[in-house]
Amino acid sequence: MKLLNRIPSFLSRDILLRIYKQTVLPLLDYGCVIWGECSKENAQCLERLQNRAMRIILHADRKTCTQKMRAKLFLLSLYSRRLFSKLQYVYKIIYKINCPKQLIGYLVKRSQRHCRSLRDPTLLDLPLVKTKCGQTSFKFSAASAWNKLPREIRELRTLAQFKVRTFTYLMNMDRANHICKSNA
Repeated sequence: MKLLNRIPSFLSRDILLRIYKQTVLPLLDYGCVIWGECSKENAQCLERLQNRAMRIILHADRKTCTQKMRAKLFLLSLYSRRLFSKLQYVYKIIYKINCPKQLIGYLVKRSQRHCRSLRDPTLLDLPLVKTKCGQTSFKFSAASAWNKLPREIRELRTLAQFKVRTFTYLMNMDRANHICKSNA
């Protein structure tokens, strides 16, 4: 981050964004499927870090709306990035794309679990959990996130199409869920 802070006047927005995406974002994304269910305070610290980087890249002040900055830079919130990564793993497990043998069959569709035909064969079976900790496990949270996706996204047959449509869906969700504090 110090690097971004020292060089913004020398480089264009595109170069600064590329530096951010190649140096900072990989650190924030590293292991996000594992630590993705971190505490609210830790998640907010990470979001503030991204907001600071966006302000540096765009030469914006503190009152600039974060959603407008993300839209200009075509970035997801870090929560949505973690969800995007998790959903890609689910897609790869379900459709057996570069999936390790140990994960084949790890997530089971409801239609495979029941003998009868179901209305939506793309839904995943949620494991029974008794605690909040169980709800943060990958198996439960990934299946739950997958089931919340629109059916037309879950039914896509190529990973490239899935990535594009899911990214667009999450960008729209970020926009819809954003409460702008800069106008208050």
